[in-house]
Amino acid sequence: MKTRKPTQKPKHKDLEPKTTKALPDIAELRNAQTD
Repeated sequence: MKTRKPTQKPKHKDLEPKTTKALPDIAELRNAQTD
């Protein structure tokens, strides 16, 4: 897979912080549910 550069498209740069911020949140939710 090619690494997407946020500098290429502003849209990606806008989405990246949201997705990266959501990933740990999702992981925490899943961990909380499995626990």
